[in-house]
Amino acid sequence: MKLHEQARSAAIILCVLMLACGSESQATDAKAVAQNGGAPTPAQASAGNTAPKSKKWGPATGEHRPTLEEVHEMFETQPGARAFVFTWATNQQGTINNRWLGVQTIQNPLDAWVTQEIIWDTKPDFIVETGTHKGGSAALWATILAQVNPDGRIITIDIEDKVTKAAELPIVARSVDFIVGSSVDPAVVADVVERTKGKKVLVILDALHTEEHVGKELAAYSPIVNIGSYIIVQDTEVPMTPPALRYGGVARAAAAFVASNDHFEVDKSRERLVLTNNGGGFLKRVR
Repeated sequence: MKLHEQARSAAIILCVLMLACGSESQATDAKAVAQNGGAPTPAQASAGNTAPKSKKWGPATGEHRPTLEEVHEMFETQPGARAFVFTWATNQQGTINNRWLGVQTIQNPLDAWVTQEIIWDTKPDFIVETGTHKGGSAALWATILAQVNPDGRIITIDIEDKVTKAAELPIVARSVDFIVGSSVDPAVVADVVERTKGKKVLVILDALHTEEHVGKELAAYSPIVNIGSYIIVQDTEVPMTPPALRYGGVARAAAAFVASNDHFEVDKSRERLVLTNNGGGFLKRVR
């Protein structure tokens, strides 16, 4: 990558980090630098503004805070920044190799942070997870839930049993129930409904990423979610990656569900860290 391209990409990344941290003026300055090939704009230079300045942002200032869609557009149109996000999201040395307590945990760390906030806010008795894989995420949710609700449990579902390593962890042995089977099998659904009856429930969907399957999961598990809690539909898309790598069907299933079910709304506030795999997928039950 040429030097000016590196500078431009670095400025764009700085812009996103500033947005995530809430500094509007810094993000605006960084965006201007990015659009000027990584160098200060003439106006910035003449004003001696060669580095972003710290300034509080607020609605009363009348300044424009870039939307999530505008930030995404910046990534889409800047090859260097797009390459950064693609590597961050999908590289074999990146998030796919994340581990929790030594167990592979394929989670976007920013989404995992938001999920722990949701666990704290909702204090569920049960977290129902579809898509166990090796059990790392179940161990992660169980570790957090134990601090919020010591008697809380994780129910995690997968068609394959690959959790030998995770099952050895004390927190998993104590707090996680594994179900081997399809998350949309009527017998599996009935089992989960019975276990969670009358309890506070958070649902996390991360199994088969097709529109049909996710649609069936939403129909099956939405009734057990209490008001104020969530269904987190994971991997609505991998951020800013080529279309072939995006799970468009998942996003369509989530959108169709919300459009036809007035009990749930998309909670966009849960996307504030910008680089989310779950855009449009934090579904809060409001009635």
